[in-house]
Amino acid sequence: MTVKEQQEWKIPPCISNWKNAKGYTIPLDKRLAADGRGLQTVHINENFAKLAEALYIADRK
Repeated sequence: MTVKEQQEWKIPPCISNWKNAKGYTIPLDKRLAADGRGLQTVHINENFAKLAEALYIADRK
C-alpha cells in the first residue's frame, strides 16, 4: 500500500457528542450506538408514574 492509500483508508477516532472540532458528520444511529443508552433498562419510579397520571387526568378535565 502506498502512503496515499493508507491516508484514504484512515478512519477518524470516535467523536465526542460534546466536542467536534473537525466538523465530522456522524449519523444519529451511530452516536446512539456509541453512547450506550440503549443498553440500559428503564425504571420509572412509582411516585412519578402516579404524578404523571394525576397531571394527565387534571389536564383532561
